[in-house]
Amino acid sequence: MINPMKPLAPAACVLTQTLIMVLIMAMAAGCAGIRNKYQEKKTYRLSADPLQARDPDPAAGDALLVKRFSIAPEFEASTFMYRIGQDRFTSDFYHNYVVPPARMITDLTMEALYASPMFSPVSPNAMDDIQYRLWGKIIDIYGDARDKHQLKSVITIRLVLDKNTGKRFDPVRHATYTAGIPMAEPSPDAYITGLNQGLTQILEAFFRDISDAGTVSP
Repeated sequence: MINPMKPLAPAACVLTQTLIMVLIMAMAAGCAGIRNKYQEKKTYRLSADPLQARDPDPAAGDALLVKRFSIAPEFEASTFMYRIGQDRFTSDFYHNYVVPPARMITDLTMEALYASPMFSPVSPNAMDDIQYRLWGKIIDIYGDARDKHQLKSVITIRLVLDKNTGKRFDPVRHATYTAGIPMAEPSPDAYITGLNQGLTQILEAFFRDISDAGTVSP
């Protein structure tokens, strides 16, 4: 997790806040400067490509039901969020996710799991045959702009995998995964690229954990 920022002297604090605001304005304008107050809004789609989801002919895996992920209230809107202080965030009005992030990340996770040899979708007519159930919560999804020399795309997801024991569902994997990907430049494109890499890393770690633990046979 990210360590809290140390207190700064008053003069240094003013300078840091000024640099942060300049940085956020540059990110909101795609590093080109805000040319006019009627700048067009842009939307972005997340993506993920974990190695385990690239099997060209996956075997029929265990029946998995993926529940819609929840998300921390401060990140549930479609606007990009940037962290500018320990407890301070700012939103980017001009750059948005094409759909709310919780919905998009749920769908990407579902696609990756079903494309792997470990799991298969649950038929609407066979809900009683569910073998596993996945829950998730998106705890963080933001651009870390507290240090203009170390910009990062941050994403944190808690994943809970339950197994059907015949009488009830018991958790067999409960873990929180965090990825902080350095941004190549202060731009919305770089922010999304970092989130895509972070989401891919999280899904790969989840696949690895359930496979290594023998929770699900690959």
